Amino acid sequence: METIVIQTEDKDKADALKAVLKVLKLDIVSEKEQIKALMNAMSVAKGYKEMLNAKAGNLIAKDAEELFKEL
Repeated sequence: METIVIQTEDKDKADALKAVLKVLKLDIVSEKEQIKALMNAMSVAKGYKEMLNAKAGNLIAKDAEELFKEL
């Protein structure tokens, strides 16, 4: 799999390019979607590291009730 970043000068060019990519059955991911996916991945990684630290005794784990109160 290869990722290619293309920047267009205007909306007409962007729409034409999207149409071509759709005909070729290629996935289109907007920059906004890519950033959101990256932020989600970073959040999962942070949670995983916290879990490992809690298991090792380096961090006191919060219970679910405390987490829901933070939201």
